[in-house]
Amino acid sequence: MSLVDSINVSDLTKEQSSTVWLRLLPLVSKLTEEKQRELGFTIDEIYRKAATDTLYDIADGSKVWKLYYERASLKEDAQKLDQLWIDRLSVPSLDIQDLYDDYSTFVSENFFEVDYVNKMRQARTIESKMEKIANRLEKFELALAEDVSNPQAWLKYMDYCYKRLKSSEFRVPLTKAVFKRMCDYTSDAGPEWIALWEKYCSYHLEANMAQLHERMAVRMSEEPRVIKQIIRDYSSYIEDMYKSRAALEVLAPKGNSVERIIGELVWRINRIDYTTADVESVSYLLEKSFLWSRDNGITDVGRACIETLKRFRWASQLPMMIHRYLGLDNEISTTEGDWIFCLDEAIGSCSDETMLGLFEKCAHMIKRIGALSSELSSRWKVFRNVYVTKDQEFPMDEALKMTATEEPKVSAFKRPAPENSETTSISNKRVKKEGYTDKLSLALSQGREVYVTDIGFQATEELLRTIFGESGQVETVKLPFRKNRGISSRHNDGFAYVSYLRKDDADNAIKMLDGRDVGGRKIHVSIAEVKKVHLRRVKGSGVGSNFNRERTVAVLNISPSIKSGKLKQALEEVGKITQFEEFSDKHAVLVEFSTQREAGMASLKLDGQKLDSGGPLRIGTINDLRRLT
Repeated sequence: MSLVDSINVSDLTKEQSSTVWLRLLPLVSKLTEEKQRELGFTIDEIYRKAATDTLYDIADGSKVWKLYYERASLKEDAQKLDQLWIDRLSVPSLDIQDLYDDYSTFVSENFFEVDYVNKMRQARTIESKMEKIANRLEKFELALAEDVSNPQAWLKYMDYCYKRLKSSEFRVPLTKAVFKRMCDYTSDAGPEWIALWEKYCSYHLEANMAQLHERMAVRMSEEPRVIKQIIRDYSSYIEDMYKSRAALEVLAPKGNSVERIIGELVWRINRIDYTTADVESVSYLLEKSFLWSRDNGITDVGRACIETLKRFRWASQLPMMIHRYLGLDNEISTTEGDWIFCLDEAIGSCSDETMLGLFEKCAHMIKRIGALSSELSSRWKVFRNVYVTKDQEFPMDEALKMTATEEPKVSAFKRPAPENSETTSISNKRVKKEGYTDKLSLALSQGREVYVTDIGFQATEELLRTIFGESGQVETVKLPFRKNRGISSRHNDGFAYVSYLRKDDADNAIKMLDGRDVGGRKIHVSIAEVKKVHLRRVKGSGVGSNFNRERTVAVLNISPSIKSGKLKQALEEVGKITQFEEFSDKHAVLVEFSTQREAGMASLKLDGQKLDSGGPLRIGTINDLRRLT
């Protein structure tokens, strides 16, 4: 195939740089009529497009224009050529003086002396204006001439065009021209160029951002900041990220910041109203987030994707994501927590047939390992008693029998209990290791205590005692209020512990009350465990002395118009709150989360956000709060 035959339609339809056109135009001039019909362009049309594409390239655009002018001069009369010259002189160029001299020659050859004087006077005025602009940009061209591969040189050049030429009609076209040249000169640009792309995206000069995102993704497919930029560009309506799916398909992010960026995307998806959400768009974004998290081994984000899918009530898609999460096709090693989490999410959302299939896979895994935890066993028993009507033996029943008669083995899930100890007992060593200083209650050690979260902030102990009394005889109810005594409305902390006289009653409470609306919020009920127990620790004195520093953030600059309940709800969307203390005189609160990661996510998601007409929130540390006077 000859070089002329290698020219295709895509070369001619998309906007090209001067470098590309200077290579293509000599070939274009040799196109046969048959090839022109095949391409859908005549030679003259291609030359005209080349001149238009490169008009604002102040370094090499004039070279392309001269090739165009040579061809036009063979067919056009003097009046039309004169207009071409004026149009060209009216654009900044480093070759403006040479163009002016060539125009002078053209006018003297084609017009009378009187016309020559008038035309050159007009041209001189235009040329003088364009020369001033070109002189301002010349220093940037010299910097590029020294090192065209320096991203900072390109960034300064582009930023100067956009900001310092603000009042000029050439601001936008010159900025776009610099960026286009950068793309041409740095086709193999790596992550060090991401700042330049981010800056250009922030200008919002492109009508089709999806194409820009795709170009960005192709060049930096493993750079997570590309995802962050796409999120930023669609921040006002996150579902529109689906428009950039061509870019998202190319991306395979890696690095330390992947978890934070993908976590932000899932958080934004969670803000969408599920009743009006576009199923195709949101499903696609969730799937991509899940796959990225799986490829990077980010369990928390993968789980968040499953929880979000369940929240949107798209049960038909839930089994596939759970299937992938557990790696059932690839025999991926999973933990007890993975299976328990997936079973809890699937029960009540997936069909009975799907659940039986999932438990069957679980049974195969149990048989392979040779051990079964009491938590998995309890999930199967609950499901079998409530949902299964067939009177037959299932693989999970066989697994239960097998593990009940075999010698306990060290499993991938849980180490066997030490000899001469009950499975429900909790050793003092574990208590010490977990950092708790208070004695655990007898009800907790015997499995008679349930942990209740997401309680409506105005609920009372009396209300909880009445509701939880439906499943059995309540022994005690512990609903913390102590950290909110400064709040006149006396909000609770959003969680509680309820102990029963019998363990069966605690199990019944989970079945009957999990998901019940209490105080305007749907509660979550689970058996209380050592790792879930919230005991206040006293370390020193002063503000925040009884807060876990690693899991605590200070929310500062809170507008007086923001009610405590509204603020707590915003914080609860980030994670489970274990302590909350308000400092109204300092317009701040201290918030302790259940995990260090949730505290970090609070800083990421809420810092700089506005909850009301006041200023943006600032997320800091306990020390930041102490420094306030």
